[in-house]
Amino acid sequence: MRAVALVLGLLSSTSTALSVSAPPANRNVHSKSVRPMAVETLAPGLVIVRGALSESEQRLVLRTTDELGARESNGFAAAGTPGRARIYERCDELPAELSDFAIRSSQAASAVDPEMPACVPSHVLINKYTTADGLQWHRDIYSNDGDADMPIILLSIGASCRFGVMLSSAGKRERCVVSLHSGDVILFGGPSRFVEHAVLDVQLGTRPAWMASPDSCRVSLTFRESPSILGHEDRFRKFDLSNGVKECFERSQREWREGDPLVECN
Repeated sequence: MRAVALVLGLLSSTSTALSVSAPPANRNVHSKSVRPMAVETLAPGLVIVRGALSESEQRLVLRTTDELGARESNGFAAAGTPGRARIYERCDELPAELSDFAIRSSQAASAVDPEMPACVPSHVLINKYTTADGLQWHRDIYSNDGDADMPIILLSIGASCRFGVMLSSAGKRERCVVSLHSGDVILFGGPSRFVEHAVLDVQLGTRPAWMASPDSCRVSLTFRESPSILGHEDRFRKFDLSNGVKECFERSQREWREGDPLVECN
């Protein structure tokens, strides 16, 4: 039993060590390795896989995202906000190893938590954080955020961050804060699919030893199973808050309730 840091100190998680094989593939040594993973269950459908990626796999992900970010079309310079660049893409348009890491983490979570659905992601959002600023509290309730209760799989590379989730216990909402380090994965699906969450801050000084100081950043890869929007990726490449999108975002975050249709704001 290992305690997870909580702002209110009212909840602890269980931790389970296991080894999970990568999905069958004939690609490279990274995708076929077997790694011991420590899986922490925060709530049904809300799981952290610690050390999901080895150092060499983390380096591979960072190198790959740097190459993707350098593209003139749909690279980091094409979208995002100050301090946070973004890429939104179909998984089958990217190196297959990225999806393999997500599927392997999903398998590890499902092996421990029966409430966690299996997931084969169709899309990924890549965010690159270059400042300490995080991401505001929100729920992933939009049409590109994943169909039904399929889990969202968030992989962290580089600098650590403080990640918040809002849990419900005995009718009360409690803020839970965990640290995500390079190579960790957090998943929320099933009964926790629409949990409110935030990146509270990015701790650029905590980069892993292998990451050069001038390159200190946090890269997150958020995988989702959204087959319903295949072919419509251009609608979601930019998060532009103009033309009423900001108002739609704020209103939907206040008013949306589980069971409502996913929201279209763009």
